[in-house]
Amino acid sequence: MKLKLNNIEAAYKAMKKRAFDEFEKGDVEKCFFYMDAAATLACQVISRYTDDDFEELLNLISQKTILTNQHEYKPNENRVVFYDGFGVSYILAVQYMNALVSMGKEVLYIYEVREHLHNKLVPVLELFKSYSNVSIQLIEIADTKTEKNQKIYNSIVDFQPSKLFTHIDSHSAIIPVLYSLPKGLIRYHINLGDHLFWLGAKGIDYIFEFRNFGAVVSNEKRGLKESQIFLLPYYPLVQDSDFLGFPEEVRDKVVIFSGGDFYKTIDKENSYWELVKALLNENPNAVFLFASKTTEYDKQYEFLNNFIKTNGFQKRLLSIGFRPDINQVFAHCDIFMGTSPMSGGLMSQYAAVNAKPILQFYPPELFCNNETESVICFHDKISISHTDKQSFLSEAKNLIDNEEYRLKVGANIKSCMIVESEFNTLFAKSLETHKTEDVISKLNINYKEFTQWWLDIGNRGYYDVYSFIYYYLKIWGIFEAPGIISKYLFKRYFSNKLLSLGWYKTKIMK
Repeated sequence: MKLKLNNIEAAYKAMKKRAFDEFEKGDVEKCFFYMDAAATLACQVISRYTDDDFEELLNLISQKTILTNQHEYKPNENRVVFYDGFGVSYILAVQYMNALVSMGKEVLYIYEVREHLHNKLVPVLELFKSYSNVSIQLIEIADTKTEKNQKIYNSIVDFQPSKLFTHIDSHSAIIPVLYSLPKGLIRYHINLGDHLFWLGAKGIDYIFEFRNFGAVVSNEKRGLKESQIFLLPYYPLVQDSDFLGFPEEVRDKVVIFSGGDFYKTIDKENSYWELVKALLNENPNAVFLFASKTTEYDKQYEFLNNFIKTNGFQKRLLSIGFRPDINQVFAHCDIFMGTSPMSGGLMSQYAAVNAKPILQFYPPELFCNNETESVICFHDKISISHTDKQSFLSEAKNLIDNEEYRLKVGANIKSCMIVESEFNTLFAKSLETHKTEDVISKLNINYKEFTQWWLDIGNRGYYDVYSFIYYYLKIWGIFEAPGIISKYLFKRYFSNKLLSLGWYKTKIMK
């Protein structure tokens, strides 16, 4: 039973209506419950990037539930708040915090503790504790989201910053607070999930985007003016660690490394995996290492095992799981191949700083921005990506067969990268001038094709949209989103029973 966009839209609208209904009843917590559900669904099959109705609802919630300070707000120009909803070092918190510290700012770092996390799993806390001009506050788990909202508001306003930076997802408790903050406080958002739906678009003054794609989406789909958008490519954080080694099969071979979130390698043509197959068949001296968080219970584990066995790649395509020594993996490989149809910006940057050539393919219908180039090519605008499979395979063969060429291409890619001092300078200038210091290019984004790709992923079973929707709408949802709820009920309760009775076989025989 294939997912259809009209079914997804009906379920989204049902969750949205329930959120508004609960607000009208005065139950703000249930309102948040359904709003968060709608936002999550919108991130599973992306056909929208923000929602003006929810923005207005967030504003109403803020006015109704947050007790604001009525005194005149006097911001301290040297004080800033950095609000982090992730607490990990491999995203963007450290780069921006380091830039603020280098400017001599007094920073209040606020970390929002989530139900699924524990303080010991927040690696950046120990790092930021070592900064002399940074103070840390945790927003602990509270009974209600409205309690968190008030604590967050009080913490920010009491500190009297001139600027607030948010590094969050759409479930963050700070989002309603954005609509209640005093006018003297400038709100900046660091957009990590630029390809996702998110809440809070009308609660910010400016946004930092790390690539052209996000800048254009925020302008075209999130309603931000060009004057509100700063383009600032980031640099990867390289952490020293011991190399955990490679499998014995890579000895005396050219090592091609790839990996990331598995869903990024899935499309209806299996473009990425067909290229891997051709690459290994045409280059007997190459081996392929793939890193991802897969377990024997995952659908991707089954797919990968079947792919290896079907093609006889048992000694040439090797899964190495999740690697904590990721930088060492890049240092010891020869070539990096990016995922497709969606690439990973951070993985490409790791390849670049380790001077490794990059093989990157994008299906033509989804190619809109030389995405790999946009996170790497700060100094020189070189061409890396391919939309033609034969040109991709030809470049792969040249890199595999010619070590001198391989090293030259890798060095050239490394020279393109932005470095920390340049990032810090551009960041400071953007704050000073409120203008983007890097040029934002116009793009032709095929939004319909991207939506279809998300539907394809769901139809391949890499996440269970049916169960998610039923969890929130329950049986009563059959009146609000009948298409998808009835499909879920048939799949969950009836199809297996009918199969066991031989129903399908009987029908076919007749």
